[in-house]
Amino acid sequence: MKKIILIILLLVSLDTFSQKGIEYTFPKKVTDSLTSYINRSAAKKHYIVMDKTSRSTYFILIAVLQKPDGFIKKSNRYVKINERKIPLIFQSDTDFFSKGVGVRGGIIRTAVMYHGFGIHFNYAGEILAE
Repeated sequence: MKKIILIILLLVSLDTFSQKGIEYTFPKKVTDSLTSYINRSAAKKHYIVMDKTSRSTYFILIAVLQKPDGFIKKSNRYVKINERKIPLIFQSDTDFFSKGVGVRGGIIRTAVMYHGFGIHFNYAGEILAE
């Protein structure tokens, strides 16, 4: 009986350690559009920035990952496209990410400019603009 309990605890702990992040899933039309962009892109690595622009409207931008920044590297959120895990960050991540404390005690913020392929879509999965 003790062996069975130990085996169950071992399996539960292995399942807990095997979780390597949060996988996000977009509507099929959005995923197909992202897949098409990635297939046309010469770059090997990408990341996705997501923002909620209204109550039921979202904007995602897929950009080339040239040099992983700290918050992108530390993100445990991802979207799986073509069996690759593409890091996902939210716009608010970059809005409140700080580079430390300045000389006068204020937080050092960085401005982030994104360049890439963007998609506006609604909760139902309709693409509003690309």
